[in-house]
Amino acid sequence: MKPREFHIWHFPEEKIRILFKNHRKFIENTMNFFGSQKALANFLDISPGLLVNWKRHPLYIPLSSVKKIVKKLNLNWFELEKTILAYKGVNTSLPIRNPILPIKETPKLFGIITHLICDGCVNKNGVPMYINSNKNLLDNFASLLKKTFGGINITISKLQGKCYQYVFQKIIIELITNFYDVRFDSMKAYFPKEIFHLPKNFAYSVIRAIVDDEGCVRDRGIVISMKNKRLIFQIRKIIISVFRQDSVNFPYRRKDTNCWDVIIKPSALKKFGDKINLIHLEKREYLERIIKKRDSISLNKKDSWNLKIRLLELLNQKEGTQVKELANRLPIDCGNVNVNLNKLYKRRFVKKIKFGYGNKWFLTEKGLDFLKRWSISDKIEISKIKWHKVFKLPNNNFRVLLTTYGRKRLFWMLRRILRNQDKIANYLQVHRNTVSNWEIGKTKIPSIKLNDILNLLYKKGFDISNDIITNINEISSLNGRYKIYGGYKNGTDISCTITA
Repeated sequence: MKPREFHIWHFPEEKIRILFKNHRKFIENTMNFFGSQKALANFLDISPGLLVNWKRHPLYIPLSSVKKIVKKLNLNWFELEKTILAYKGVNTSLPIRNPILPIKETPKLFGIITHLICDGCVNKNGVPMYINSNKNLLDNFASLLKKTFGGINITISKLQGKCYQYVFQKIIIELITNFYDVRFDSMKAYFPKEIFHLPKNFAYSVIRAIVDDEGCVRDRGIVISMKNKRLIFQIRKIIISVFRQDSVNFPYRRKDTNCWDVIIKPSALKKFGDKINLIHLEKREYLERIIKKRDSISLNKKDSWNLKIRLLELLNQKEGTQVKELANRLPIDCGNVNVNLNKLYKRRFVKKIKFGYGNKWFLTEKGLDFLKRWSISDKIEISKIKWHKVFKLPNNNFRVLLTTYGRKRLFWMLRRILRNQDKIANYLQVHRNTVSNWEIGKTKIPSIKLNDILNLLYKKGFDISNDIITNINEISSLNGRYKIYGGYKNGTDISCTITA
């Protein structure tokens, strides 16, 4: 559907009054055409005295009378529209000066409609107002009005708390309801059907206004809550029209508040952030943090041990930290932090103290001791050494089984560099399941691959050759025929029992 333009002749003629730039000349030319003041008054079905007032003061002329004159004199509507200085509603309503004509069907216009449905209202006298506590949203709403209609007169008043109320001309609502089938009262409000047929940028503008006013940005997605069932289902349909079907859940009703909730899922937040730039600064910044959290390697379940170490390091830097602060610093979602902190709590690496509605977390002595043993901040400065030379074997045709501590330390450091198991598998040119088997000790590591791992760690500044030597449980030939139980400790053979 192509966006439309609403010209002055599309306006409701019984509710619009017009003032021209050359107002007196317009009346004089019309009177000259009819030959007398009385003839023009009879044609327009008004008193001659009113006609004199239109010319003398000048007063706003009803659109219905202008339409009659244009038709009779065969005037050019487009040229006449350019000479309009202002228009207003009936009675003593304030005018819209230097109006933008024609009014174009733009995303800004639908943004105004959405703000009025969400955080705005129209009182029983038809006077529209927009109420909000966020300065950015208030300024944005005023900007939308002026860029769409022209010289709007806005009255600002402070309510209780930090909220402000913007009140503007009643004629704006009368024009919108004349252009579209739309309702603004909260329980019966609904969007114009045109939103489902216009380009996507119109829907983006509507969704942005909804989230700015009514959305709650959370780790589990963007929650939009309303009591108006028809409206919440319309919102879901609008979201689906520009994002995928699985980007939003099916609306459900909460029994405690009788509100209907619809949630933009976490998987759709990145695309949401790319397409829609929220005006509400706090919501926009929190959305950016959530997107970063989802992109973070810490969300990978295979890096859960790496995440626990990072949590211990943060608690060591600052004790008495809350979950939200830890989540922002990593960054990951609060739920993931809670899960891993509780696991550390069961192992007595951390302790918690009740604080407000949550907890403050502290590092225990056991946790500090554990962190020191696993710390890689102290780099070992020794000469580079080849794996097969350590064991004084002629080639790399053997396999090694490390202790549990040795395996965890080796793969934890490797994951700190390559980030995830898939990248480790690609680097070593093996299947990802093979890497898992090496890490859990299900199969032995070929010495040539172990040598590649140690060389990579050395290039990154970590030489743990001696540490690995002291953590060998078993060495065997590739076919497993010959085995050596034990390993080396401080360069000395230990438990060198060879079996065939």
